[in-house]
Formats: sequence, C-alpha cells, structure tokens
Amino acid sequence: MNRKQQIVLLIGLAVILLMGLFPPWRGFVKTTVPVYEQNAGYAFLFNPPEKGRLANGYEPEFPYREPNINFSFLATQWCIVAALTAFVAVWLHDRK
Repeated sequence: MNRKQQIVLLIGLAVILLMGLFPPWRGFVKTTVPVYEQNAGYAFLFNPPEKGRLANGYEPEFPYREPNINFSFLATQWCIVAALTAFVAVWLHDRK
C-alpha cells in the first residue's frame, strides 16, 4: 500500500467517523390515523434534535415525537463512502 492509498483510507475513515458523530435523525409523526416518518435533519450524536422541531427551526404542522437515528440512511451513507474510498484506493495503486 502506497502513501496515496493510505491517505485516501484515512480520509474515508474520518468521513465515516464524522457521519457517525453527526447522524441523520428522524421522528415519527402521528396524525389522526396514519403514522409516518419525518426527517429531523442532522445533529450531534449526544445532542439529538428537539422533539417536534424541524432542522430548519420551523414547527411542522404535526410535530414528531421522540427523534431517533435513521440507521438505514446512515448505513447507506457509510456504504457509499466505503465503496468510493475502496475504488479510489484501488485506482491509486502502483503501476509497475
């Protein structure tokens, strides 16, 4: 593994770590009958967004309850970054 590949891998790991520290959040909105998911934006892992408040600061028509991490979206982000990191690392191999 050459120096460029090591740098790419470190950058990829740093991006994945930052995504884990600032994950996407969601809240479930309960109206009269249906319950649906609403994006609550990104926030620090140990400081989740406030209940019922959107990421832009506005109150939604039906406030969501108990925001939690959107793990499926976070896993998708991690997979995309890992795949791009692997692709760039392979692309930068020494050609002899």
